[in-house]
Amino acid sequence: VSQDVLTSLGTLAPVIAVKGNMDPPGLSLPLSEMILVNKTHVICVSHGNGSPFGIKQKLYKEFIRYKPSIILYGHTHIAGESGYNGIRFFNPGSPCSRAEYFSLGMINIYGNELKTHVIVV
Repeated sequence: VSQDVLTSLGTLAPVIAVKGNMDPPGLSLPLSEMILVNKTHVICVSHGNGSPFGIKQKLYKEFIRYKPSIILYGHTHIAGESGYNGIRFFNPGSPCSRAEYFSLGMINIYGNELKTHVIVV
């Protein structure tokens, strides 16, 4: 991703982004973010790093102290929702990688309910 893309997206809606392993070195983004939505839902965001094996366990250890409603991550580019130790994990896939298909993700919040959607593009 580039700063130009983030700036363009920012004209449409607020943007929260984290640094991925393939982002240019000059792009100044945090490695992780925690977002509190409606004073109820904690969404933890990280690209993830290192081996894709055990990525959920690593992210669980990183974020469990925040009591997340869901952990949003990338790195593997494998879209879908899964669980680990009672915590929901959501990977939107990738709109531009060599994954099985191009995708993006959406999290809709309805009161106390979070619904995830993978959108194939």
